[in-house]
Amino acid sequence: MGNKFIRAAFAGLLLGFVAATAAAQVNVSISFFHESLAPHGRWVASGSYGDVWVPGGVAAGWSPYVDGEWQWTDYGWTWASSDPWGDIAYHYGTWVWSPPYGWVWVPGTVWAPAWVTWAYTDDYIGWAPVPVSFAVTVNGYAGPAIAAPRASYVFVPARQFTPGVRVATVRVPAAQSPAIYARAHRATAFPVTAGVVHNTGLPVARVEKVTGRRVEIARADAERLRVAPIPKGKAAKYQVVAPNAERAAAIQAGRGKGSQKAERAEAKPEPRGQAKKKAAPEARPQPSESHAARAHETAPKREPVEARPQPSESHARGHEPKPKKEPAERPSPQAQAAPRDSSPRQVAPAEPKAAPREAQHGNPNAHGHAAQPKPGNAHGNGQPHDKDNGPGKPQPR
Repeated sequence: MGNKFIRAAFAGLLLGFVAATAAAQVNVSISFFHESLAPHGRWVASGSYGDVWVPGGVAAGWSPYVDGEWQWTDYGWTWASSDPWGDIAYHYGTWVWSPPYGWVWVPGTVWAPAWVTWAYTDDYIGWAPVPVSFAVTVNGYAGPAIAAPRASYVFVPARQFTPGVRVATVRVPAAQSPAIYARAHRATAFPVTAGVVHNTGLPVARVEKVTGRRVEIARADAERLRVAPIPKGKAAKYQVVAPNAERAAAIQAGRGKGSQKAERAEAKPEPRGQAKKKAAPEARPQPSESHAARAHETAPKREPVEARPQPSESHARGHEPKPKKEPAERPSPQAQAAPRDSSPRQVAPAEPKAAPREAQHGNPNAHGHAAQPKPGNAHGNGQPHDKDNGPGKPQPR
């Protein structure tokens, strides 16, 4: 019997030494919390509480200490969170309701297995985050029960308060919490062992009596929970939250580091492999080059049309180009567009360019065409040319 007692005591001392050693190696700071929690939410300035953190991706009506389960560990009642950020926000600092953000986390640097105060009846067991004004000494806290706002309590049936049961699946509706709290017994206890805060406000014997089961001890992972001892000899009391000035300075410094990292990331040159891949599309012909190539290819097709005399050139020379007799060749578009006179005409040789001035103005030739017009006039008399009325004759009005 004596040997079993000695072995049990030695195991307890060894476990306490290992936990204390792991806790002593943990270094926590507001700057570390700011950097770790930034990807999971946002930091805001609350008028009542200063710089706080708002979790992101939570459902409407969300409350802290709901998504997870309770375990009885070497540190007392320990909250095992299902949230990826739970190892920080449920063991350091505390939670408060701050409109319009809802539940926000106020940072602190003192560790605990769960910063909650308890309330229980014969049928229900409940808990709520401690207020921001709560503080402990190097010996812990064993005073009067801390009262939190009634609406902040989470209650579950006492028989279902067992390790392995997720609180979210058995929680009593929040609307019933104030009525249960009114007849509940309240308890708050945070003893300190080996410099580490414990939570023993809810008696284990009561839980075993109500549930009819023995509460087994779960070994806590001190490294994962980031267990840290109280810094001895620095203050008479340690508040659960850090002073607002300290939080503001640390968070501002964290924001400055974040902006510097972003600037360095933007200024970082691209790898050579990526630069080559981006340069390849530039060597391809642009749409403007392709259009120019197409225009160059189609240009020879327009040369025969441009080489043929236009109707205006034929009138200026005083004769009309002879129609081609080849039946296989189709007339040019200009010839099709020009109006034709149905009356038969005889083709006469063109007048020489040095003809008298009278022949160049006013006198029609034998072919129904006027000679070269005066400068500034289309047909020499200021009147439009009409093949039916003859050149130089005024148009009927």
